[in-house]
Amino acid sequence: MSTLFRKFVDSGYHSITFPHREMVVNIIAQHNPESVLDLGCANGPDLFLLKELFPNAKLIGIDRSPPETPSFAQISQGDITQCLPEIIEHFDVVMTNGVLMYIDSARVPDILNEIERIATKAIVFSEVNPYGPKEFRDYEKHFTDKGYTVIVHKLPEDVRKGTPWEENGYIYEIVKP
Repeated sequence: MSTLFRKFVDSGYHSITFPHREMVVNIIAQHNPESVLDLGCANGPDLFLLKELFPNAKLIGIDRSPPETPSFAQISQGDITQCLPEIIEHFDVVMTNGVLMYIDSARVPDILNEIERIATKAIVFSEVNPYGPKEFRDYEKHFTDKGYTVIVHKLPEDVRKGTPWEENGYIYEIVKP
């Protein structure tokens, strides 16, 4: 275990050990990103794992909470429902992990449009919907109607057992045409 990883775990942010993170990071890694934007990154556990795989990648995170800026990524405070239109830079991969489910569903299409504008290779989001798959179908349709390839990865049953993630957790991989 790297010293940086030990420091991350010792800091009290144990969410890095959530078992689905490895799956999310492996999906992103298939796109060999030189840059990743993580929307709703918290303290950066996914960015940390990506830094281990892609030490030279530009890793940026945005979260509503005041950031504790780690040495492995740049994390800024911001509300993604408001700050996305201001982003002029492009990223190979734009990701969210358990974020869209907290946003009013009426606002999600605009956010997806902004994510689509910013991403150059792929979009990856991991979400749970305890109310059923309708919103997932809406997300998928948003992209397939525009010619994107959408790959839906069901989380294995043993991931986050006993939580809504077990039954309704998915990782969406959206590949730009």
